[in-house]
Amino acid sequence: MSPFLFTSFTTRASIPTALPISTTGVWKLVQRYARVCGLEHSKTHDMRRFVGTQLAAKDIRKAQRALGHKSIETTARHYVLDELEIGLTDHL
Repeated sequence: MSPFLFTSFTTRASIPTALPISTTGVWKLVQRYARVCGLEHSKTHDMRRFVGTQLAAKDIRKAQRALGHKSIETTARHYVLDELEIGLTDHL
């Protein structure tokens, strides 16, 4: 068990450790998997935006809590995309 979301692995056994991955290490992982998915110019915050938008579409209160916003207005302003036509962001 570790208090960190992203933990490192031992080099020989691929066993998780209790040590955190550095911010550079996380960034390299994100970039590697983004390229595998065909997303050449993604940023780590793009994932937060995507997940926040998906959560807000289902339950804005849960999105607010997950994103750590004190105000529901912040969540609504940045993550509720009611005005977009359906399918506009498909395949991004």
